[in-house]
Amino acid sequence: MNKNFILADSVGIQVENNYYDLHNCFDLVGLEVDFIFNKVRVRFMPNDKECSKDGDLTISFSGVDYLDVSPGVLKNMVRDVAEVGYKNPEDFDHDWLLAEDRMNKADHLFFRMAGDEYIRVHGDSAKLGKV
Repeated sequence: MNKNFILADSVGIQVENNYYDLHNCFDLVGLEVDFIFNKVRVRFMPNDKECSKDGDLTISFSGVDYLDVSPGVLKNMVRDVAEVGYKNPEDFDHDWLLAEDRMNKADHLFFRMAGDEYIRVHGDSAKLGKV
């Protein structure tokens, strides 16, 4: 997957010199799926006044060929990001995530949410943008 960002650590995404702490500063507020154009958008909103200067963030995936959302994300409306990493497409042991330096283009981006819920997605490209 081609990306315009890196996972700087297990809780944050970095685009150039801008670091966004998804664990402490943002909540999941939206998940949009476009079946016709194979696109997925994952949207985050600041949850703290200090972080609000960053504004809303969206990760837009195009050419999506894999999407898995655990039932509790929607059932319980889980908003808290616990960890972000990568998973090999054949690896469904969600206890261990790969860091940026160990991932390859075939790996899925994995958002571990509170309560061990998750969003797992892969596409041709992923772009982090501000809303």
